[in-house]
Amino acid sequence: MITTAKWTLEQYHQMIDAGILDGQPVELLNGWTVSTNRKLLSQMGWFSRWLFQICRFWYGG
Repeated sequence: MITTAKWTLEQYHQMIDAGILDGQPVELLNGWTVSTNRKLLSQMGWFSRWLFQICRFWYGG
């Protein structure tokens, strides 16, 4: 089972202030923390991007 959570802008800033996201290249998009690591994104390949979009659709992203 996959459990997902959508974050508010306030929660996102609280995570930053608490140091939870230190060193993590992420940004908040529509309540989701999304990696902005260009190397990682380029290595994901089309299947991973497709699967990510399907999961967002199924789980209300």
